[in-house]
Amino acid sequence: MKTTVFSLFSILWVVITSLPLAGAQKQITFWTTEVEKDRLEMNLYKGRLTSKDGRLCFQGSGFSLDLGGLQLGLEEGEVQLGIRPEDIEIEEGGFTVVKAKVDMLSNIGSEKYIHAHLGQEGLTVRVPKEATFQPGQILPLSIDPNRVHIFQGGRRMPTTSDP
Repeated sequence: MKTTVFSLFSILWVVITSLPLAGAQKQITFWTTEVEKDRLEMNLYKGRLTSKDGRLCFQGSGFSLDLGGLQLGLEEGEVQLGIRPEDIEIEEGGFTVVKAKVDMLSNIGSEKYIHAHLGQEGLTVRVPKEATFQPGQILPLSIDPNRVHIFQGGRRMPTTSDP
């Protein structure tokens, strides 16, 4: 029985991984290492910290994110920015607003995940199960700078905000 189940699983794995997903990222993963697991749980972007009008700004590939009064104790330079899918809100008028284009929606029962593009980068956003969005739809996303994670040289940098 175990051999049959494993064989069917292997066949299913080959079929799923060979399917084209029409411009969307392949998000189907059965086995992961710890590093891959962390990558799947957080949107990570390589980019540069810059200072604009006395405020920190992250410049990614095709997008920028105003980090407001976030204090890092870092000078401008190369960093990685991490944003958890549950820390992104779909709304205008919140914190920092950016636009993302929906690629696909994954319904996993108790919630849904939007797979989208932010500039030239992939983005995953967790939304309630009642949410309805269509591929190609442009979404305004609000990201609280206090909820982002900044990494430099493989280490997470402590952050504080202005009062």
